Amino acid sequence: MQLVLFLEHQAMTQFINERHLEKHIRRTRTIYARRRQELIAWLNRQVGSIAKISPLSAGTHLLVRFGSLLPEDQLLELACWAELPMVSTRAYYASELAVGEMLIRFAHLDEAILAESIDRFAALLDATTSAKTSP
Repeated sequence: MQLVLFLEHQAMTQFINERHLEKHIRRTRTIYARRRQELIAWLNRQVGSIAKISPLSAGTHLLVRFGSLLPEDQLLELACWAELPMVSTRAYYASELAVGEMLIRFAHLDEAILAESIDRFAALLDATTSAKTSP
């Protein structure tokens, strides 16, 4: 076991010393920034009238507020059907919950898959809200 740990340590040391880690971080930061911008553009195009996107730019999640448009469980169900990786922020609050506030994960999906998921989510959202307002 000690030999394995030593070899892993040596490999990681070499990886860092040869600046491979630095290159990897720069490359992934660029990829995630592009995905984030694309995700914001798609969301603004598809659901911009009913969703507010947080201007804070950090990490590999996007904070989106739907307000009280639909119950949270229904929003999450639509996202699940659309294969949009979205979770409620409810678990992150000790008090004063933000109603309809969601995190969308985007790091693990490429742009084309994200676009398709958002298109499906927007169509489902439109159909659901239209059905609620129809007599």
